[in-house]
Amino acid sequence: MKYRNPTVKLLTLSALALLVSFQDNLLLNSSLTLFFLLLLLVYLPLKKLLKLLFLLSLSAVGIFFTGLLFFQEGQNGSTTAAYAYGIRLASRVYCFGTLGSVFAATTSLTELIYSLQQQLRLPPVFAYGLMAAFHMAPMIPKE
Repeated sequence: MKYRNPTVKLLTLSALALLVSFQDNLLLNSSLTLFFLLLLLVYLPLKKLLKLLFLLSLSAVGIFFTGLLFFQEGQNGSTTAAYAYGIRLASRVYCFGTLGSVFAATTSLTELIYSLQQQLRLPPVFAYGLMAAFHMAPMIPKE
């Protein structure tokens, strides 16, 4: 996946993200998460992968309890439906997190900008502006 066209990767992963956004399917979220976790095992060191999973789990727990507490379907107080809703929301966190992490782990910024310039005819002014912005962002907290 590291040697694929960055523009095609970006468009494909964006389409998958839109699919996950508009579908409320636990099986889809779980299968995509598992697939992207297997890819991350190849492209990320174990320490970074564990850190990513910890942060995703922390976010997923928060989203799960938010979905659980604010679930309102018919005001019947069904806790089973509320738990299912919370689990579906938490699975989306894992899916989006692993999806974005695979893209970040397999694509460099320079390759992406050059690819956008060539395939999507991004003007050089915008390309160099994007590069400057992304390279300057880590320096801002230091200053």
